[in-house]
Amino acid sequence: MKNPFGMHELPLTDLKNLGLIDSSDDLTIDREDLDAILAGRLSKLLHMTNLEASGSRIDQLDAKLSLYREPDGKVAFRLHPIYHEPVIPSLLDDEEAEALINGNEQSVVKTLPGPGKKELVFEYDADTRAFISYDPARLIAPDQINGYPLQDWQKDDFKKGYKIELPDGTALHHRATDPKGIRADRAALIFSVLIDGGVSYLLLRGIHHLANNSKPQEEGLTPAFQKAYADMEKYFAAKGKTTATNNEENRGYLKTRAR
Repeated sequence: MKNPFGMHELPLTDLKNLGLIDSSDDLTIDREDLDAILAGRLSKLLHMTNLEASGSRIDQLDAKLSLYREPDGKVAFRLHPIYHEPVIPSLLDDEEAEALINGNEQSVVKTLPGPGKKELVFEYDADTRAFISYDPARLIAPDQINGYPLQDWQKDDFKKGYKIELPDGTALHHRATDPKGIRADRAALIFSVLIDGGVSYLLLRGIHHLANNSKPQEEGLTPAFQKAYADMEKYFAAKGKTTATNNEENRGYLKTRAR
């Protein structure tokens, strides 16, 4: 599935200043974090050393990273350091903020004042004690998960971070503050999106468990998952690729050439 940012758009100077490119011009950020920031999400909490910012040198900093696009189209990094206390956004009232902080709610949807009824989805990142927001209209929801088609209302719920359930009982929700962008009661899922008459597949493994769930997370190798996996293998074979197992999502390598 297409990401909002491309590898060629990564600001290499910023990466070097953050200490995330080594002397061989290789990225030292792992694949999961790279996938997360290219998809417009937050990385995991990174321990960075010998940073350079605004002419100053910082010995070490623990922070998450994300990418954003400036009005002129240029892509830049945004640092998300650990805050001492949460700063509540003006659109959230105290009760909504408290529900997010306590984990009683995973997302809160607010309508911006003014014409157009534009919405923002708010989440709380416990690692950095910060609220983040995103525009659900810019998020692409999958057309199918494990081969199950999503109804329009389910796609809308997915974009807003609400929990959705598949016919076999699998539960999941979108999570912008998670590197994989998903929380589920299954450790593996297959997403598919219809693009230009074709299908784009995304295999996700190692998914974090749903919050506030008393039942242990299951592996996810359900009959529906296995059938979707077989369909994905056929798709890759027809495209002349090796197998879905060798798809970029599953390589797990730690270094990615930046130049």
